[in-house]
Amino acid sequence: MFNVERPVKHISFGAGPHTCVGMHVAKLEMGIMLEELLPRINGIELTGKPKYAYTNFVGGLKRLPVRLLKA
Repeated sequence: MFNVERPVKHISFGAGPHTCVGMHVAKLEMGIMLEELLPRINGIELTGKPKYAYTNFVGGLKRLPVRLLKA
């Protein structure tokens, strides 16, 4: 199971002087992971209700339970 939950309440690369120094490596790794994963699956199926993070600053998905369908 791929779990991106972490002890901190956000996952971001920051901006300006607070930009993550590993941002470019992380983006490259995600691109390679998707290039290898997508040809191996037939689809993605939602397995539960999405949970959203509601904030005054940045909102978005907090949890999106899915199942990958084999090709």
